[in-house]
Amino acid sequence: MATEKDNSDSEHDLASATRALTAALSNLTRAVTKETGKNLSGTLRKTSEQLSSAAAKIESTAEGIRDRAKRGRTKAERTRAEIIEAARRVFARKGYEGAAVADIAAEAGFTKGALYANFPSKEALFLTVLRDLERQQDELIDEYRQANRMPDFLCAGDYSETEREILLFNMESWIYAVRHPEAREELGAMLSKSKDGVAELIARSKGRSQATEEDADAAYAALSINVLSSLAGTILGSEEVRATAARLFSQILGNAGEAPREGDGSAADVGKPRNGAEGPADGA
Repeated sequence: MATEKDNSDSEHDLASATRALTAALSNLTRAVTKETGKNLSGTLRKTSEQLSSAAAKIESTAEGIRDRAKRGRTKAERTRAEIIEAARRVFARKGYEGAAVADIAAEAGFTKGALYANFPSKEALFLTVLRDLERQQDELIDEYRQANRMPDFLCAGDYSETEREILLFNMESWIYAVRHPEAREELGAMLSKSKDGVAELIARSKGRSQATEEDADAAYAALSINVLSSLAGTILGSEEVRATAARLFSQILGNAGEAPREGDGSAADVGKPRNGAEGPADGA
């Protein structure tokens, strides 16, 4: 982010360049009104050089200001992203109620002041993390929509550390919604959109352009099984849970549930974050 000194220097440079341009224009005005003949020609040539120099200085100064502003935005965006990532880890580890702003700032490597400069409260940061995961999930659903294929829900217990954090964060978001009625409308809309996206994928796999009530029910059931198997897989063992979940998915989805396995070159699974970035299909 541009510092106060950078801004001061930029203003000084721009003011200096502007004064030079004003002086050159004044010389031009005097030349036109007072000089004649040979003197006019020489004065105009000199004034033209002054104008060109002043214009070049202004352009250079403006370019420098734009570059500094761009670098400042890039740094600010990077800081914001790092805070969001750190917040997701801390909220997953300690829960919303147990996480302190100081914990998140320390995890991100910034001061509390830097955190509050980007987010007005812990609640605002929590909701920002949630919206960021929702955006990433929307992009993933869109990839499946364009590829006209279903995700592989069978990921019970097979989570990396980052994926486990996202799973825990999503669980925490539901607990948050139960404890904070004022947030239910937004979080409920996120969950509904997640269900509707999967319902659309199911409908497409069956040759329908629009999801029916049956597709919506199947999506709700599939997401419910995905959530429970994801949690149970970490306790009971992934193979046992995977086998049970596979039978349930087959009953609910039929051929629509037979998605390509991870590693076959297809798009990443909705139920399993892509490159540790996206959240599970169960959504917000």
